[in-house]
Order: sequence, then structure tokens, then C-alpha cells
Amino acid sequence: MTTEIRVQNISSIKFSDWFFYIVLFLKPAADAFYEVGSIRYLYMVLLFGTAAIAFTGKKLAGGAMHFDGRNWLQVALFSLAYFSFLLIMSVIYGGSWDGMFKIISPFILFLLISAAADENLIYVLGWSSVGTIIGNAMLLPFSYGWVYWGTVHTFKGFYYFKTDLAYALTFSALFVAMMDKFKLTPLVMFCFGLASIQIVLSNSRMNYLTFSVLTLFLLTRSGLSVMSIVRILLLLTFIGGVAATLYDPTRLLSFDASNLNSFTQGRDHIWSVMFYQGLMKYTPLQWMFGKGMFADSLIYARNVFSAEAHNAHNEWLHMLTTQGVMGQIAYLALWWMVARACRRSDTPGWCRRVLGLAMLLAFLQSFTIQISLFSTKTWPLMCVFLAVAMVKAEKPGVGAREK
Repeated sequence: MTTEIRVQNISSIKFSDWFFYIVLFLKPAADAFYEVGSIRYLYMVLLFGTAAIAFTGKKLAGGAMHFDGRNWLQVALFSLAYFSFLLIMSVIYGGSWDGMFKIISPFILFLLISAAADENLIYVLGWSSVGTIIGNAMLLPFSYGWVYWGTVHTFKGFYYFKTDLAYALTFSALFVAMMDKFKLTPLVMFCFGLASIQIVLSNSRMNYLTFSVLTLFLLTRSGLSVMSIVRILLLLTFIGGVAATLYDPTRLLSFDASNLNSFTQGRDHIWSVMFYQGLMKYTPLQWMFGKGMFADSLIYARNVFSAEAHNAHNEWLHMLTTQGVMGQIAYLALWWMVARACRRSDTPGWCRRVLGLAMLLAFLQSFTIQISLFSTKTWPLMCVFLAVAMVKAEKPGVGAREK
């Protein structure tokens, strides 16, 4: 069985799909205005409207969805039930519509894209990702793209946080690699090289790991021999060592783990407060359902004399304190339903590995930040799922090659 990503020429995009794909292409531009809430909601209105146009055009042309309608309906109904749970918890403990919307937004995205998109999706995501990588790199010479993180001058690009930048660049590189079928094309190598520079300058050390995992995956999928991969890794290590020697070390966060508070940037203290002053004092009922959307911030504010109220800085502690075991199970169940819907019986083996890779990248990131509350974290993962779902197995002789 041979497979290919069915990326079409841009002229193959139907007129009814153009508006939808343009809005999807411009998602990084919306991310640049993260702190402006009205931009986020305007973007969702445009996505709703253009998805409806694309879906209508597909139906009029006799096209079909790439997903089983039963799976789509299951995700829709469970999303509604989960949102109801969030709403009830917000009524009891306090919450915000904005927060609930951000938590449920990746599943709304799934419902919209799965109904409206086609095999051109990876093409749109890929070139949008190229724009993300180059667009942020263009800010390297300007002070707008930089921020002081403590005493360290850190690159953040057009994102609000440095971690958002590094995470976005990692997934952007993944989309570019998917678009070019994990071949070491000039475009892929250029994007990976440019993204790696920005990630290092962002001082987002967890994303040093995630990007390294992605790079290793690319090298193994590109068809290179083991010795070639070893030589490339040694060369990259040498170049990195030379660059680290020449670059001003005061611009980089230290990897010295002897001072845990400094190494984790205070996260170890926050995690300790969440566990000992929060979860350890929860009743069995609170362990089951949490104490509302702001529970982690309130735990910190009530137990630490500080001018700032920090969140958990860990997805799992955040979910346990705010939604409890049941909320966490419900949230993970929704992602499992999406994964099952995207992983059809004819999904190629390499696509299954890409799904696993994307989940691993998000999982690693979840240990140092919250994932569920930020669309800049959940949407890229959802888009990988959806892009994989558009890949179809071809019959032998079509001309594609097994990957």
C-alpha cells in the first residue's frame, strides 16, 4: 500500500473554500494580538461564517466529509456536556465566559474544520507556518520582538509570551515537514534552521527538548541511514557548541540545576504550594470536581504574600485544582474521541506516528505551563490531528511512495 499527502495545487481550491482557508491561514496574525480579546472573537466569527460557506459549497457539489458523521456528532455532544460541566462549576465557584470558551475552543475548531476542509488543509497550514517562522524572524533586529525575562534579554517575536513563540515555531516546523512529506527539501531545512535559532533565543528550555525530538523524528523519517543521522547530529552539536561559546551567555537562561528555584524559574515553589496548600487540603468531593476555574491562582494568592497571583504552571496540577479528576477525565476523553475520529482504518502508518509525535510534544510542554487555557497551545495540536485525517491511502501504482 502506498501513501501520499494529497496536497493540491493552489488552483484546485474551490471558490467556496477560499474564504475559509484565508481565515485559517491568518491564524498566526490573530495570535499576534492575543491580549486583544475582541480580535479573538472576531476571528472565531469569521471562521464560523467561512466554514459555513465552505460546507455549503461542498454539499452543493456533492462532496462528503472526511469524517464519519457519528464520530462528529459524538464529539459535538460530548463537547456540549463538558461545557455544561464548566458552566456549572463557574456558577458555583466563579469563572469567566472567556476562560470556558478558550478551553472548549479546540473542539469547536475540530467541528468546523472537519466539516469544511479537504485535502488542501495541510497546504494552507504549511504555508501559514512558513509565514509564522519568517514573520517572527523579521523581528529579531527590533526591540518589539524582545522582552526582559528577569535579567535575561529574551526573544518573543510577535507573541505575548516567549513560550508561545517557541511552541508555535515547533509546530510550524512540523507542519512544513508534513507539507513536504518529511523530505529534507531546501524549504524544510531553511525553516528548521530559522526556527531553531529563534527557539534558542527565546530561552524556552522545554522547547529545546520538544524541537530536538521533532528534528530527530524528521531525520529518521527522511530516509537517511543511521550513520548519516549520527554525523548530522554531531555536526549540529558542534555548531551549537561554537555558537554558545561566541554568544553572550548572559542572554541565555542557565541549565544549572543545583539551584532548583532558579532552574525552574520559581515553578518548583508554585507546584509545592499547589500540592501542599491546595490539593492536600481538598475534600474527596473537591478532588473529584475541583474548585473552579480560578482555584490554582486563588491557592497561590491566599498562601503566598506576593504582588502576583500565579497559576499552576503545570497542566495536570491546574486541571486537578480547577476541575478535579472528573474534569480531567472528561477533557482527555474529548481528545481521545477526536484522535479516534482522525485515525481511520486506512490512515497510513507514518501518520499514526505523526499523531503520536504531536501528542508527545504537547505532553512535554504541559509539565511547565497550562495547555488547556490557551488556543496558542491547543489549536496547533488539533490542526495536526485534522491534517493527518486528510491523508488517504492510495492504491498501488498511483505513483506515490510508501513513507
